[in-house]
Amino acid sequence: MLSSGYVYVLLNPSIQGVVKIGMTTRDPENRVTELSNATGVATPFILVYKEYFNDCHFAEKQIHTYLEQRNYRVANNREFFSIPVHEAINIIQNLKSQQKSSSNEEEYTSEINSGSNDISQLAESMLEEAKDYYYGNDGKLEDYDEALKLFKKSAKMGASESYWYLGNIYRNGDGVNSDLKIAMDYYKEGVKAGWVDCYAVMGSIYSLYPEYKHMENSAKCWSSYFANIANSNMKILYIGDYVSSFLINGWEIDNKSLLARYKNGVIAECEKSIHRYKTRNQDEFTKYTIKKYEQIQTFFKYLKEEYISEFVSGEGVIDNLFNVDGKAVLIVDINKGEFSIGDQILIQGGIMNLKSRINHIEMNRNLVDNAIKGQTVGFMIDGKYEEYGSIQSGWIVAKIK
Repeated sequence: MLSSGYVYVLLNPSIQGVVKIGMTTRDPENRVTELSNATGVATPFILVYKEYFNDCHFAEKQIHTYLEQRNYRVANNREFFSIPVHEAINIIQNLKSQQKSSSNEEEYTSEINSGSNDISQLAESMLEEAKDYYYGNDGKLEDYDEALKLFKKSAKMGASESYWYLGNIYRNGDGVNSDLKIAMDYYKEGVKAGWVDCYAVMGSIYSLYPEYKHMENSAKCWSSYFANIANSNMKILYIGDYVSSFLINGWEIDNKSLLARYKNGVIAECEKSIHRYKTRNQDEFTKYTIKKYEQIQTFFKYLKEEYISEFVSGEGVIDNLFNVDGKAVLIVDINKGEFSIGDQILIQGGIMNLKSRINHIEMNRNLVDNAIKGQTVGFMIDGKYEEYGSIQSGWIVAKIK
């Protein structure tokens, strides 16, 4: 529940070079009086600035985390910061301005220091750094402890994806003791913060984990996931979980038109997973997992053509990816329909789904306007080559109506 109220800045003549930044759901003047009477400081506090927020608890948390990251905090778990008053006010105003802009409220007119840092940008930067430590990317050593710290900080500052990572860390036991309760708490926070993938994970947990088995909650989570993901890219991993949950429980599978966009990608991923598990010791869990992927694969193989054709009017398989003057060029064998310049396409492989647009089509070293079934052509697509570096041969290209 949102707690509307104020974030305030206080000064005290007896404490030089330090400001107190806190929040209250009441009149800040009343809070000043309480603090002045309770702290025993020789002189009373002075209210120098206040700003109203729809969720003052969250706003205070963002500001405190930002200031702590910049080493302004005087002591842990205290609201005192060694920062000039005008800088503290600018930071609060900047956050308020961002929130007004994102909610389409009227433009905020207070002057904002152009040198003040954007809190949301810092949160996203911290999130990316956390991912680098989590995966061991960008020259960093894989370090779950450091990743955990950064994910927690970036979550407090508003990077909603961080909650999904935190949930996964405690669900999988990555550097911590596996704790499904803590994981679920983070996924729930992620949902509140707007990270839709958390619905998908909870949908699976409610249907597959005995200690959390709650089929009504599972159905609600999946319903919320599909309601919120309709205009975005789904992860093939979650599509498989969704279909598996519904097949296991004998439920009617909805959203077939949306699922149809990912038919070939899901089938290919299931084939890989089945092959991988068949090379392991055939214990009960392995046998169960193979059966699960076979069921998912069968469902998609027999998904009616009417659902496929609603979205896909052309399809091909990628042979290769080339870098041409910094642009990505896909070499594609077309096995269905027709592609033309300007077509919107979906690139599928593994758990990846990438959307793009065809800018040029080349066939036998000539530029053409369209290409049809049976031809091998080159598609120059939107964006830079680096954005598509993970694409592999065998991935699917689908033209979306």
